[in-house]
Amino acid sequence: MSGSARTHEPTILVTGGASGIGRATVAAVLAQGWKAIVADRDGAGLNLLRETLGPAAGKVVYEQLDVADEAAVIATIARCDAEFGPIGGVVN
Repeated sequence: MSGSARTHEPTILVTGGASGIGRATVAAVLAQGWKAIVADRDGAGLNLLRETLGPAAGKVVYEQLDVADEAAVIATIARCDAEFGPIGGVVN
């Protein structure tokens, strides 16, 4: 999705989104019609989530990310801002 394709749908960053409560949060975000940035250290878990979401995956950015790595977090936010616009909320 390019910056020109931005919509007014909220974008929510969910850390730890590949499993458990984070994964359920991603499902709730998408059920509202919002976009999600799913960040998790578990790359395999992110891939499984991508496969599970199917068509809804087009409204999701997947980032293998350790939130303790400040530079990586900043780069992820910049990338997602370019794709989806500003982040409207964070669930950690």
